[in-house]
Amino acid sequence: EIKQTPYKGLAPLVNGVLRSFLRQRETLNLPEKAEEPLNFLALEYSHPLWLVEGWVRRFGYATTEKILQTNNQKPPLTLRVNQLQTEGTQLIREIKELGGHATQGRLLSETVLVESLPDSLENLPPFKKGHFFVQDESSMLVAHLMKPSPGEIIFDLCAAPGGKTTHIAELMKDQGAIFAVDQHPHKIGLIMENAQRLKLTIIKPVVGDARLVELPEAQTADGVLVDLPCSGTGVLRRRIDARYRRQREDIDRIVILQREILNHAAQMVKPGGRLIYSTCTLEAAENEEQIRWFLNAHPDYKVADYRRFLPPQIQERLFEPRQKWATILPTPEGGDGFFLCRLEKIR
Repeated sequence: EIKQTPYKGLAPLVNGVLRSFLRQRETLNLPEKAEEPLNFLALEYSHPLWLVEGWVRRFGYATTEKILQTNNQKPPLTLRVNQLQTEGTQLIREIKELGGHATQGRLLSETVLVESLPDSLENLPPFKKGHFFVQDESSMLVAHLMKPSPGEIIFDLCAAPGGKTTHIAELMKDQGAIFAVDQHPHKIGLIMENAQRLKLTIIKPVVGDARLVELPEAQTADGVLVDLPCSGTGVLRRRIDARYRRQREDIDRIVILQREILNHAAQMVKPGGRLIYSTCTLEAAENEEQIRWFLNAHPDYKVADYRRFLPPQIQERLFEPRQKWATILPTPEGGDGFFLCRLEKIR
């Protein structure tokens, strides 16, 4: 498969390494699980040792091994039904009539799980008609935690490529305004391209830095979404190379960036409004520790219990489900690893 990527020049090296491994695999001295349990996990499942160590401390050995196994499996292909244009049963029927196979999602009515397709997604008539957006089911929960209403003003400060932005617009029945922010003009173009395909009109593009941006036409918002830049350790099955590129030291730098964005976002929410915090990482420093820091820095906010907004069956996928925030663990049959927290401004 490497020949189909921009790294096709590395194919001879990869093949040589694999052939060498096959010749020597019986002589390799690998760690025993009972004697070196952490080294065993790191080598058996090809994850950096520092990440394995952190997860075992936090989640325990058995749960960590399940996460590592999941990360080495092919992720599910999930579609978010554009409920302003069609419904899940109709989309499933369309895919079947085209020669593919799909089923209803496990958590949300707008989720469709694809098992096979007759062609690439972009060539399918339902795609061209704006009937769906490719999005992981865990990611879809973000818009439901926002629980937007038609007519509201919403800010999405880290909006590209637009999955959560367009989902919020659909839940708002395309009534109100969503200011979608990204500092890269080409990514803003992608958001608007997706909005046009999905026939959504309320998304307003803004090129700017989420730490500094001043949004036109509105001083404060009913809701602000900060789907923050993060280490991405909850989506390693989708970004195979990230496990090798990411270093422990990166998290300290990311935490600072997240706090700069959060401080700015906190000022953009009107009294009684809400700030939705989400990441696709499993690291506590980027998740619950950031929430504790935020509440200390911004005493005019409180955490709202996720159970008020998300389907009850999500608890089967959570680490510490009794917390008010949601740490979603990746599973083979389910969504990606994610962290979600709803913060409400109380005065």
